[in-house]
Amino acid sequence: MAPPLPTVAAQGLGSVGSDQLNTYVQTVQNFAQLRSFVALNDMSVQVLGGASEGDGSQGLFWYDASSTAPDDNATVIVPTGNTQGAWLLLPPGSQSLGNFASLDVSGNAVVGGNLSVGGTLTTTGVATFDADVLMTGTGEVQVPAGTTAQRSASPAPGMIRYNTSLSIFEGYGGSWISLGATGVVQPPNCRLTLSSGVPVLSSAVNSSAGVILTPYNGNAAPQWNGSAWSSAVFPEISQALSDTVNSPAAAIANSLYNVYLWYKAGVATLSRGPVVTNPSLSLTRVNGFLVNTLAITNGPAAGYGLYVGTIATDVSGLGVTFNPTPAAASGGPTTGAGGVNPGAWIGLWNTFNRVSVGASAQDSKTSWNGVGGSSWGASDASTKNRITYVAGNAYDSVTASFVDYVTGISTSVVVAAFGIGVDSVSVQSGDAGLAGADAQNGASSGNRGSYNGIPGVGQHYLQALELTSATNSTIYGLYASGVQAHGLSAQVWF
Repeated sequence: MAPPLPTVAAQGLGSVGSDQLNTYVQTVQNFAQLRSFVALNDMSVQVLGGASEGDGSQGLFWYDASSTAPDDNATVIVPTGNTQGAWLLLPPGSQSLGNFASLDVSGNAVVGGNLSVGGTLTTTGVATFDADVLMTGTGEVQVPAGTTAQRSASPAPGMIRYNTSLSIFEGYGGSWISLGATGVVQPPNCRLTLSSGVPVLSSAVNSSAGVILTPYNGNAAPQWNGSAWSSAVFPEISQALSDTVNSPAAAIANSLYNVYLWYKAGVATLSRGPVVTNPSLSLTRVNGFLVNTLAITNGPAAGYGLYVGTIATDVSGLGVTFNPTPAAASGGPTTGAGGVNPGAWIGLWNTFNRVSVGASAQDSKTSWNGVGGSSWGASDASTKNRITYVAGNAYDSVTASFVDYVTGISTSVVVAAFGIGVDSVSVQSGDAGLAGADAQNGASSGNRGSYNGIPGVGQHYLQALELTSATNSTIYGLYASGVQAHGLSAQVWF
């Protein structure tokens, strides 16, 4: 085609030839002007609006001289008086709107081809692209941001947003999940506790009505999406012992429960499993993390609950107690509301970020007669001279010792032994400490029994034991002539 010569034309008339039609982009303000526009076949005209400029009906129309389509005041505009020939709206993919420094779209924008935006593209409706979107800049893309409560009521797979409640990017694929990197997931930065904002307890808490998962050295925890782990940010969350919404049933006394972190509709949630005797039997390891093997009623589906620890409820009533160093008492100390637990009591254990705690149980009674014979028995015949704790794995070690003094009350020499019974008031574990006393010269003697071992998974107690060669002996309590005599102590993990 030869280059067009400079020409002058008015409404398509004059010296415009057929090879020059595409050199002109003529413009009308509305459909009324388009109906009075004198056209040539295949000519195109840019219409700025239906009734007024920018009212949403604007577009590029071309003239088809053979058209007999009726005027619909939208996509077909018939010139006044015509029985044949009409202006037809070109399809969106074929339109070229030219270059704009700023383009505001107040309705729906459907782009079937390429959209090049050199300035600002502002939409108040929905922009739909049925082709790929390519961004070659070096800046940023700002995605929608809002709270967990502001998520879409009808989310669709592929949605991406920034959750301001959790401070994470998240995506929807059947459920909302964190878009943190998979394959490189760090262990949780959390601990089970009984006091809000106190990840490592240092003071006694007796008979707490629930358990709390609080951030510790960070606030991220793994989240399972069915195929991979990702890191998700979580706030401090709690689990009441009376809860029946996210747990199978309310907790009962003197029982063990595994505790799980999971994401219920994208919200970090803490749930109890059913009663267990061996916490490890209900767990499965998935990509390094322990999860619930079976689905939990009202709780996570199988494999979706991250095991964060185990709790032991009080012997009676409804509570969880942490009291590793109770005050000495005659016959041994008690813990929990109303003294429901015998001895020192540590009723929770953490899967992650465990720390050790020193525990002790002391009998403040002045003295008592030893029970003669060859059998071990509870110190002061009391099951309160013990330390109770819980372990969620089979490899946490325990170090314990029990020290006491003995004197004879006749002319014979009395021999006593002091030891520790693991889950027993009659069987000594570890090393016994022997002490001998000769009453003829008023001598007394003390020694220490010890235990260093791994009792295993579950709830255990360390019982102070004693054995004497005769009933004619005196075993001392906490103080003997102003010197501390009686004491059971241990170092355990929780």
